[in-house]
Amino acid sequence: MKIPCIRINQNGKDMYLLGIKARDLFEQFNMKADIQTKENVKGYQRKPSQPRANAYLRYLDKEKGISPTSILLNYRGNLLFQPLQDNFGFVEIPNKSDLWEVDGQHRSLGLKKGIEIGNDKIRNFDVPVVLMMEDKQYEEAQQFFIINETQKKVKTDLAQTFLLRIEEEGEDTLNLPREITKGIEWNPKALRTLYILNEEKGGPWYQRIRLPNETKLKTIITQNSFINSLAPAFKDETFIFSFNEKELAKIISTFWQAIRQLCPEAFESPQDYVLQKTTGTYVLHKLMLRIINLSKDADNKVSVGGIKEVLSRIPGYFSSEYWESDGEAGKLGTNEKAFSILAKQINDEIDKLQLKKKGRPFEI
Repeated sequence: MKIPCIRINQNGKDMYLLGIKARDLFEQFNMKADIQTKENVKGYQRKPSQPRANAYLRYLDKEKGISPTSILLNYRGNLLFQPLQDNFGFVEIPNKSDLWEVDGQHRSLGLKKGIEIGNDKIRNFDVPVVLMMEDKQYEEAQQFFIINETQKKVKTDLAQTFLLRIEEEGEDTLNLPREITKGIEWNPKALRTLYILNEEKGGPWYQRIRLPNETKLKTIITQNSFINSLAPAFKDETFIFSFNEKELAKIISTFWQAIRQLCPEAFESPQDYVLQKTTGTYVLHKLMLRIINLSKDADNKVSVGGIKEVLSRIPGYFSSEYWESDGEAGKLGTNEKAFSILAKQINDEIDKLQLKKKGRPFEI
């Protein structure tokens, strides 16, 4: 299909600005969104919200409903541009080509529904489109990330996944604005560690962390909450630079195995307790490095038994009863202030033990 367009060149890359009838956009081409699922782990978008798309459709159907913001699409390949004058001409897009929705997914979904229900106003609606041509899905995802991080925040768990992709592609910053990555440079390593914990059969976190676009099922905590809870440990450079991801996962798993032995009921029925929810993870990860360092044996080794021995000397806090949803910890609150209060209470009890700090880095 030949479409009139204006060619735009930015830093050596061509893209096209065009207007196209909604009917042509959806009947002549395959409009797609690259949604992250278990089968498509490199997808960079969440599933769209149909109510949000419906609201957009209702707005367009009003007398004065307009949508001047362009939808950003990507064609994964090269397209022929036929100039008429300067940068004005035609771009030829093969019929039934895949066009990937980089930005404007909900607008696209609303337009599609309008066409499906036979709304002639929507069928003839002129849709402004910016069309990129990037072969790599990764480059496409980069634009999605930049747009959503600098204009409206993308869901944090997807942002964490994308930062991991940056490292996997061997890039440092990809010219991303510093505002996006400031303070969360440790996220990719934490995320890889999380994946290992979540797949450790028999481990305390096996399939209990909910990844993006997953249903709740037996999960207890979201990826975002778990990653954020790790911040006190993963911002400690001595800790994260001393171990690789498998070693970090083993250390964290060892820590939680000791807790599981002291609070077995809380792990058998985790939904009835706050131990593996935000309360428990935020509080205990604040204290994790201190507890581990105090638990090491004479050979500087960390073990379940050593951690358990330290925790068992802290009265009251390491029993399932304490972490019941309607118990002391459950009633404390679910905000940072509440977590800090509880962490300080436990930390004060650790001070009373007068255990000698044994230096770092520890070994596993």
